[in-house]
Amino acid sequence: PPFCNLLTVKDAQVVQVVLDGLSNILKMAEDEAETIANLIEECGGLEKIEQLQNHENEDIYKLAYEIIDQFFSSDDIDEDPSLVPEAI
Repeated sequence: PPFCNLLTVKDAQVVQVVLDGLSNILKMAEDEAETIANLIEECGGLEKIEQLQNHENEDIYKLAYEIIDQFFSSDDIDEDPSLVPEAI
């Protein structure tokens, strides 16, 4: 959680390093990535990462987007084809 708190500092370089760190942790976690993603979400980290998608620094915006896309965008709906609405 303290690591996620660094996502709100004003220094763009610090934010970028933290995003890189979170991305690397999630990538290296392999089978535990979902557990770590849940911990990040529980401590408010996901909300902070989502807010960084509006950051003025393009690199930070891209990193935030990639983290959300890779580790937080898969819903249970995607995993269960029976829940997907049928085409009319």
